[in-house]
Amino acid sequence: MLTRFFKQSKPIPLFLTLILLVAYYFFHHISQDSFSKMSSLKLVSNLGLIAFIILFIRFIIQKNNFQKTTNYSIFCFFIFLIIFPETLTNINMSLGLLFNLFAFRRMLSMHSNIDLKKKIFDVGFWCFFATLYWPPSLLLLVIAIVAVLFYASDNFRFYILPFLGFTSALILHYTYSVLRSKPINYLDKLPVFTWNPDLNYTLPDQLKLYFLIAISLFLLIYLPKIYQGLKLNMQRSLSLFLIIYTLYAFALIFNVNDDFSQMLFLITPLAIVSGNFLQLNQLKLLWKELFLWALIAVAIAFYFI
Repeated sequence: MLTRFFKQSKPIPLFLTLILLVAYYFFHHISQDSFSKMSSLKLVSNLGLIAFIILFIRFIIQKNNFQKTTNYSIFCFFIFLIIFPETLTNINMSLGLLFNLFAFRRMLSMHSNIDLKKKIFDVGFWCFFATLYWPPSLLLLVIAIVAVLFYASDNFRFYILPFLGFTSALILHYTYSVLRSKPINYLDKLPVFTWNPDLNYTLPDQLKLYFLIAISLFLLIYLPKIYQGLKLNMQRSLSLFLIIYTLYAFALIFNVNDDFSQMLFLITPLAIVSGNFLQLNQLKLLWKELFLWALIAVAIAFYFI
């Protein structure tokens, strides 16, 4: 059974997921004739980035004791990549997500109350580089303020540190670009939103969005039970995941760029929350099994649509 296989703490499920990722990645790009449209180096580099992102997500979850096993979240992340194959084509989105995870790791580690100043500063620092590749990542500064409220609200100076980190990274990057005689107009890197988003998607894309909404609402129903099984610090960590998911969802809706490769920033927190759902002790094994098989069935169905 899938549930028992992914429940084990051994790395076998992780290796299997990575093998499936490599196989599907090349199958998708060969079927789309991507190797004639993009350089092989860029495609292989993107695969390496996505594989590293999976390993880094696993590291974040383990480091913060957020789940007993990371295999559920990793497998759900892989299935979501199949459902949204556009996420496998844009290396800028992969880089943007990686820097988001760097920032998020520093936020989650704030619960230890060790080196708080450095960690809060680092969040702003990584936020800048994430914004270079995906402008709505600027919203990470909002999440940083929330994290300070959770873990260090008694010191007003901490609220300034994310902005100092962001500014420091900006100065370093600007200096580097000037030395290379390639100055950048950073105003072009700011997110651009519209109050009249274009929602005229194709039928397959509409169905994918309906699926995303449906699974989000489904997990929302189980959130109280998920919270009950977590300690206070882990509850705060889960809240940060939910806040970033909500902010990025609105950013994607009102972003002038409607490229579906941006879904990478939604499916990551969604996969992590799905992992917490699958580890609920109150949930019968049958329902967990049905959830995993339903995800697989949806992924297969969308491939043939």
